[in-house]
Amino acid sequence: MKLKTRFLNSFRGILKVPFLERPLRTLTTGKAATSVVARMVPNNYQYPAGSIREFDYHGVKLSSIYTIT
Repeated sequence: MKLKTRFLNSFRGILKVPFLERPLRTLTTGKAATSVVARMVPNNYQYPAGSIREFDYHGVKLSSIYTIT
């Protein structure tokens, strides 16, 4: 893993806390995936296997279970 990715992942790990995740979701809504704020969203591999992630995609509420492949 590149140094830049490891550096960003250290900040992303902090943002996995639910009370910090909610404001981040609000800040990223409608932003480009390349924006600085959107890049701070934790990656799926940073969550434990079996964790359930809920998200809203154009008004459709979805949930997914992260599994290690």
